Amino acid sequence: MRPVDYARKLYSYIDIENPPIDLKSILKELNIELKGLNLVFVDAVLIKDETIPLIGYNINKPIERQRFSIAHEIGHFIMPDSRQYYVCNIDSNSPDEKDASSFAEELLMPKPIVVKLWKEYEKNKEYRLDHIAKTLLVSKTALRVRVRRLGLRR
Repeated sequence: MRPVDYARKLYSYIDIENPPIDLKSILKELNIELKGLNLVFVDAVLIKDETIPLIGYNINKPIERQRFSIAHEIGHFIMPDSRQYYVCNIDSNSPDEKDASSFAEELLMPKPIVVKLWKEYEKNKEYRLDHIAKTLLVSKTALRVRVRRLGLRR
């Protein structure tokens, strides 16, 4: 399965029609504990403990980056891999990190919602990215990447 397919499997646990995506519902469903940490040089960590898995995210990053990092770690948790822990910088170019970022993109910015919002803000092109990013609670940079990958035009 592709990373986006793993993300789409989680749609049954969340309301994608009313963004932003509620990551806490997903974490609860997957029984993953979430903890804000004062990390340096790291966006997030995942520990795949058999009793209570843990995602630690960097509290020093903007909320949009925190959400992307959490979604990214959920991707590492969901997608098959034998590693028991991850220490992530989501800007890494490794295949595993790219897959987890693709997963996070689809989870936080579901294709049907991005396309719908893109059309909804058709007449407000100057502020389109701002409005959609704020609605989805993602960074404009992440949204630009997502829009480009979906083949939408500005």
